[in-house]
Amino acid sequence: MEWEASQQEQQKDESESFGASSSDNRKRRHPNSTDISTTRSQPLTSCEILERIETPNFEELARQYPAFREAWKDTREQQIQKHATFSACVTQDFTIALTRALLQTYFSLKLPYLEEQHLCPPIPNRFFYVHWIHTQLLNRSEQIFGLDIGAGASCIYPLLAARHFRSRMVTTEVDTQASRLARSNVQANHLSTFIQVLDVEPSYLQQRASANDESPQTTSPRPGGPLQRAVEVLPATASPLQFVMTNPPFYDPHSNEHVTARVGDGRARTNMTVSEGTYPGGEVGFVLDILRDSLLLTTNKDNSQRSYLSDTTWYSSMLGKKTSLVKIQKILLHLLGPAHVKTVEYGPGHYTRWFVAWTLEQPIAAAPNAKCPPHEKDTFDVSLATLKEQEPNTVFSAADGMREIVNRMVAFCESTPGGWDLMVQVVPNEQDDEADELITLHIQETMPQAITNFVDETQGDIEKMPANILDALQGRDNNFLPQEGHFLVQVHVRNRCKDGNLNCFQIQLSLFKHSARGGKAVEKIRNSLEGEICRTNRKWRKIREREQQQEQQHG
Repeated sequence: MEWEASQQEQQKDESESFGASSSDNRKRRHPNSTDISTTRSQPLTSCEILERIETPNFEELARQYPAFREAWKDTREQQIQKHATFSACVTQDFTIALTRALLQTYFSLKLPYLEEQHLCPPIPNRFFYVHWIHTQLLNRSEQIFGLDIGAGASCIYPLLAARHFRSRMVTTEVDTQASRLARSNVQANHLSTFIQVLDVEPSYLQQRASANDESPQTTSPRPGGPLQRAVEVLPATASPLQFVMTNPPFYDPHSNEHVTARVGDGRARTNMTVSEGTYPGGEVGFVLDILRDSLLLTTNKDNSQRSYLSDTTWYSSMLGKKTSLVKIQKILLHLLGPAHVKTVEYGPGHYTRWFVAWTLEQPIAAAPNAKCPPHEKDTFDVSLATLKEQEPNTVFSAADGMREIVNRMVAFCESTPGGWDLMVQVVPNEQDDEADELITLHIQETMPQAITNFVDETQGDIEKMPANILDALQGRDNNFLPQEGHFLVQVHVRNRCKDGNLNCFQIQLSLFKHSARGGKAVEKIRNSLEGEICRTNRKWRKIREREQQQEQQHG
């Protein structure tokens, strides 16, 4: 009776504990007894797996895995005795049993070696991270070679990447006990040809913190962050890395967060070792160390370690706090510009995780991440009748109207609006049959402003940039902007005079900004272009008033 009485509450609490809110759970829960056991001729896609593991079917898992059945039963009994939520009663034993059941069911992976004190990884957000890298950052058909910084005892990211995406992985670990367990888990899954686990020294900040906490060391801490340490031990035969990933330690050792109970349900923090849970500066400090390493290691062409990394490498991290994402994203945008940075979040409720990635590759001007959000001013019409009225000696036909619009755009750019030196280029259209009906123009800087350090170099932005990041920028070619400069405006002028006798032209803008400076330029163009082309702004109203006054005087 107790089993049936708490069934509804249990499903709600459990779904909230492992990735979905209760409302989300009702909408997305797959059928109770068919999804796991049904055989398929084709393996599940990563999207299909994510849909299933977000809201795992505990009843079916319990039928297939005795260890999970016992752990689930014990947890539910504790829930009833304590009159608490399910998540407040979750133990390390339950988490390990659930993780092992999901890995076996959806990935044919085993996790036999995981000791009590080590972090047990929740599978939904771990697999989402791997899925995001392979489908959104890379999306390549050839075999991928990646680096995971911080294997932990589970070695979860390399196992998922190798099993589902057939990627080759190198993973590093500062804790020798954890690396030993990680190798054992790799061997248990017969993936040693895909995954290599390497021991590394602690980073400079870790060594310095250790020296301060214990007796003074005779040798000074060696410079380098987590990425530097990883590259130092890569074998000479290693292929260039397409991506770097990490699940950084969440907490700063000087804070009390890692030893205090959870705010939501009062439960103790997840089991984890010191290296798994803490790093000087917490997860923000860890990611900024990797950012600094990524800049330094790609600085000089003759750097012996540069061959492992390239400007096309994607560096990424999972984050446990939204405040951490905000801090890191702000630094990345000031440093590199929006075309280099991607972010995403996963997991509703209290278990949301945030993901950030950056690349040092010089972007194209029309990079999707640099595109400005659409605005009502981005599309407007110009009447052929109005053009004929304004230019009676010039505009006689639709073709004349198209030329007049282009001429007005050129005149606007040559007037250096807002102090910007602009130029207009007519871009050939790909479809020849529309050549007479569509003109595409690019508005950009005449001479793009060179950057010394990073894309937003105002004094205020320089003061916000961490000193170690500024140091890492010295001596490198900072090609963070496209060749066109800080911005690009694409203008599509379409002849609609033949479409139902509309007798007008449609102007459509696509704006791309690569810095705060570029953002100011595109806003100036967006706010001014319609008034200049249609001659309805204040300047042209005054011109018409003067012309009318002159006509009256000479009339």
